[in-house]
Amino acid sequence: MLKFGNVSVKPGEKKKFLLPVTKTPGGHDLGFPMMVVHGSHDGPILLVEGAIHGDEYESGEAIRAIWRDLDPAKLHGVFVGVPVVNVPAFEAGRRGSIIDGINMNRILPGRKDGFLTEQLAYHYMREVVAKCDMGVDLHGGGTVLAISPVVIYREREDKAMEQKLRDLAYATGIDLIWKGGGAWGGCMNIEGPNAGVPVITAEVGGEGRCLEEFVQAQRKLIENLMMTYKMIPGTPETPRKRINVTGSFQSCSTGGLYRTKKQLRDRVKKGEVVGTICDLFGDILEEIKAPADGLIVSQRTFGTIHCGDWTIFVGAFADE
Repeated sequence: MLKFGNVSVKPGEKKKFLLPVTKTPGGHDLGFPMMVVHGSHDGPILLVEGAIHGDEYESGEAIRAIWRDLDPAKLHGVFVGVPVVNVPAFEAGRRGSIIDGINMNRILPGRKDGFLTEQLAYHYMREVVAKCDMGVDLHGGGTVLAISPVVIYREREDKAMEQKLRDLAYATGIDLIWKGGGAWGGCMNIEGPNAGVPVITAEVGGEGRCLEEFVQAQRKLIENLMMTYKMIPGTPETPRKRINVTGSFQSCSTGGLYRTKKQLRDRVKKGEVVGTICDLFGDILEEIKAPADGLIVSQRTFGTIHCGDWTIFVGAFADE
């Protein structure tokens, strides 16, 4: 039996419920929407979470679809779906909460006595993540970016944990591997492993929309992972070749109108102009250039840009 708060989910049961943490000013419960399927057969406890950034919608739809279709009588292990981790950010349609201005995926594992987002993160790590054997943290490009299917696992001093993370990443069937992720900390793919739970990040979609093709791509990677770990029947898809990249998003030094010159997965050369920023008269103020030979992993699709905003992510080719 698995228990979240006051709700128990026994083998053979399938439940959806709110795991409350606190209350809003209006007196409503605020916490985490849980969609759990406890299989009748032994297997791993898999956490699949979405919308830790509130403007990333594809993951929640994929989780809901998986939950609807799973039959506990046939499932090996437990599917723990959290379609929206960061409810305040989701309600605002923003990356982070407008209540305290905090990006939840930068302050994990949270603080018991912190601001709202920090407290939510603290309880989520202890009451959800800690009860799982492994996890996948689903993301997209949100409102302003588009991102090609890519999976992230963090390199670790603990090589046994790193191997578990690599195995999880490969199990998604995604061919593009972002080694190391960004330079920032406080992320689920860092703090999950720090707590002893291997968690990877998979990114697909964005552009401020919830397109069916992106939903299906996220659903496919979840099912591929579940087939690899024998939770559901089927043969997982394996890419013919994996591409490893490093790097991160490039910020701009001026505001204006951003225009991209490339498409996702286009290959580029170091120094090649991949985007421009022009002023209100159409005069170019800044050229965004590829920092290395590589391919376009993600790029801005929202035109208005401010100084310091992300523009593009050129993944530099790396060894496995």
